[in-house]
This record gives sequence, C-alpha cells and structure tokens, in this order.
Amino acid sequence: MKQEELCNESTLVFKRTYNTTPQRLFKVWTDASLMSQWFRPNERWLKVEVESDPVPGGQQLIVMTHQDGDVYRTRGRYLEVSEPEKVVFTWIWEESPDGPEESKITVTFLPVSGGTQMTLVHENLTSEQAKQGTEAGWTGCLESLDKFLEKSELQGGVI
Repeated sequence: MKQEELCNESTLVFKRTYNTTPQRLFKVWTDASLMSQWFRPNERWLKVEVESDPVPGGQQLIVMTHQDGDVYRTRGRYLEVSEPEKVVFTWIWEESPDGPEESKITVTFLPVSGGTQMTLVHENLTSEQAKQGTEAGWTGCLESLDKFLEKSELQGGVI
C-alpha cells in the first residue's frame, strides 16, 4: 500500500494503492457487513454498525460506539454508484460541534499495475476544526482498511 495526501482549504484528498482489484475495494466500501468490520478511526471505537443501500438516492447510516460510551452517527445518501469504479455520497455528522453540515465524499478505484489506486476526496469541509478532525478520522479509517485487507488476504481473500 502506497499513500499520498493532498488538500486545499475545504477539501481533503487521500490516494492509496492496494494490491487488490477495483471490484474488491468497491465491495468493502458498499457492503454494510464488510464496512462494519473496518470502518473505524482507531481501536477505541469498539462497535460500528452500518446500514447501507448503495444505489443513487439510497441512504447510509454509520453508528460508532467509543470505548468511553459515546455514540456518534453519520448519515448520508448515495449520489452515484458505478461498480467497480466510483462511489459518491453525502456525509453529515449528527454530533458535530459545528452543527450538522453536509459534505461530499467521492471514492474512486482505478486499476493500475500491481493493483488498484483508490482516491478518496472529501469536499465541503467548512472549518479548520472540521478539516483537522476529518483528516485524522480518515487517516485512521484507511489504516483500519489496510489491516482488514491484509487479514482477509491471509485468510485466502474471502471478500
């Protein structure tokens, strides 16, 4: 896995290359049972529940329970789902200190030599605090995704 991070005032961009197929990455981003296994910023998030209807207009709900008992919810709707190339959805943190503001996430999967380049673009971050928290959260989630993919490879690529 190779990573590159780019950003501007209201957008974060993460690029990583994985030794897997676009189809497999697309599936771990759109299958709720798989997402709930890796979608967490760090190990202090003990439980993650995901509800997902990955079709344009379909809804997504992610409920994360922290070890201190706090529960955080994010919800959104799918804007574009193009298997296995792209997933675009809105994102609203219900417990945001800035209030619930909608942002947009685009995840693309591009076949490259030796695997797939995944690019995650998170747009419309309205404050520096939101941007810093989002950057830390995505960095942790992508590290969790790395571990999940490595573990599933060791188990014979069960995804």
